[in-house]
Amino acid sequence: MRYLSLSKKLRTQLSGGVHELAKGALTLHELHECTADGLMDGVDAVASEAGWVSDSLATVIGQAERLLQHGVETLNQADIGNALQVAVNSQSSCQFWLQML
Repeated sequence: MRYLSLSKKLRTQLSGGVHELAKGALTLHELHECTADGLMDGVDAVASEAGWVSDSLATVIGQAERLLQHGVETLNQADIGNALQVAVNSQSSCQFWLQML
């Protein structure tokens, strides 16, 4: 099942630290796409991972926020670029990220 494969992939990416944030954001978006149509509702394997996936999204967004803030404060283009790539990969609201700047 694709959802479980992506969930396993996300666990590996989250253990990779800041360097894997953008990949993790993309995987989170893919996980969301897997469940968006509602066909996975009621599947125990998906339901058991849902809480962890939600927490992972909060973790990735939180780390990206801190990375963006640090990048702006230190004028570090790599940090800013990584944080913005997370925003693009996660399909986040542009307004949310503009507020961070």
